Amino acid sequence: MRIYWIVVLCLGLAIIFLVGLAHAQSRIKRVTQSTSTQSAESQEAKQITCTGKVVDAQGRPIAGAKVRLYERYARTAYSFDIRLAGEATTGTGGAFSFSTSAEGESYRYGYIVAEKEGLALGFDNWNKREGNKVLEIKLGRGKELAGIVVDQSDKPVSDAQVSISVLKIGEGEEQRGLGGLVAAKLFTLTTDPAGNFKFTKIPAEATAEFIVKKEGRATVSTYQRTRFAGQKLKFVPGQTDIKLVLPVEAKIEGIVVQKSTGKSISGVQVMITSEQDLPLFRPKPLISNEDGTFSIGALVSDRYILQLVPRSEGLADWAAEPVEVITEAGKTKSGIKYWRLRLQRP
Repeated sequence: MRIYWIVVLCLGLAIIFLVGLAHAQSRIKRVTQSTSTQSAESQEAKQITCTGKVVDAQGRPIAGAKVRLYERYARTAYSFDIRLAGEATTGTGGAFSFSTSAEGESYRYGYIVAEKEGLALGFDNWNKREGNKVLEIKLGRGKELAGIVVDQSDKPVSDAQVSISVLKIGEGEEQRGLGGLVAAKLFTLTTDPAGNFKFTKIPAEATAEFIVKKEGRATVSTYQRTRFAGQKLKFVPGQTDIKLVLPVEAKIEGIVVQKSTGKSISGVQVMITSEQDLPLFRPKPLISNEDGTFSIGALVSDRYILQLVPRSEGLADWAAEPVEVITEAGKTKSGIKYWRLRLQRP
């Protein structure tokens, strides 16, 4: 009899164990399915989309238009770059669509650019922090922006690189634009032997600014930041008598030294700024040479500030007071000692 009850007890325990195991497996399955569903929903939520149509001046869809998404990102705290993030060709309905991740800080601003042979370029902006966006990009007949590049003696400058640095349409909340590197990528050319340049495919309602470069000459930007304050840009499509003056460059030469010892220091990142410069086109930071010297060229006559490139994170190894330099065309400002102090960690 005792053996019988032992057998019954063992069977009961086995049944309880199997039932509990089945419940546990069922619970794990439900949790796994729920987690998978939440993960899928999370993945879907992480994507944001820009959709739209390319149309003509009468609002009719345009087929065969090339549409590109350019994304702007920060290389450092003081320099930017762009990348081509997507391309599409519109069908009979003129539609296009781009999707991207909603997370991360690398690519937070996008430029949508549409092109069709025989028509002006069209564009709009996508601030990705605002999420999904629906656009309508109109393409109309293009106009020209043309002129000449000359030196300070009014003589033509050939082989100068002329770029549109800013292209804007509209005002206020309706404003849309191509800034900095995107505009320059799409609109850059070289002057002919007579110093002439001509851009086509410019939207009739746009306004623009230029940046001009050539070896041995100052890099000149027509953009005036202190005068901008929401105004229209200076140049309008249809202008064919634009004159851009490109003077001989000014230079700054100096040396980085330790304040306490006067010893020169290599490998130090130095940057230069002015009140009028366009951040996307300001001279790139440079690094002092093995003997601590540095040289910055292609400058216009202006008031510049030399300073260290701030670190994006962590404590800086050095600190220094900014140095003011006033440049003159065709002259080199030299002998500037850029004092540095070593920081002491607490």
